[in-house]
Amino acid sequence: MDAKKSIKLKIIAYLDGELDQEGSRELLEWIEKSSENARYYASVKDLWEASLIDATRVAGTEQEWEKFVGKINHKRNSGNSFRFR
Repeated sequence: MDAKKSIKLKIIAYLDGELDQEGSRELLEWIEKSSENARYYASVKDLWEASLIDATRVAGTEQEWEKFVGKINHKRNSGNSFRFR
């Protein structure tokens, strides 16, 4: 694995709260080592945060799922279904 991918995975683990104390210390030292490292950390963090926001917009709740399944079952039972060829 290349160094950039390795550090990206470490940043994500840190943001997810899955990086141990030693790994966190190493990451924070790496961030402080240069402004380029700090910018890279910030860009990965921004993308990570944006992915969390987008994930909450997806209709993934149990209630939405049940509503979706109910519509499918209703179509199947009513005989008004269609088929793709």
